[in-house]
Amino acid sequence: MTADSLTSIRELDCRWTNGIQVRLLWCEFDGRVSVAVVDTTSQESFRIDVPDGERPLDVFYHPFAYAARQRVEREPGDGLEVASRMESREGKPGARP
Repeated sequence: MTADSLTSIRELDCRWTNGIQVRLLWCEFDGRVSVAVVDTTSQESFRIDVPDGERPLDVFYHPFAYAARQRVEREPGDGLEVASRMESREGKPGARP
């Protein structure tokens, strides 16, 4: 992961509901759109890459439905730590550290 790819992440929207933060992210470096979810109560988090042909706002407003459909695994721990581990494991940016 390069410094350019880290600084190219832009938060397009963010919302909070009952301790759950949902962020719509766009990577200027490669054009990917993703949704990052952090549950501040359980400290679990996950990220969903918005598939081609899907509407990013649909994923943003219904992340758990898309996560189930894509079989996204939640990870325990501090939400920011988890997002950072996801980025380094994949070698791609997905959320701001």
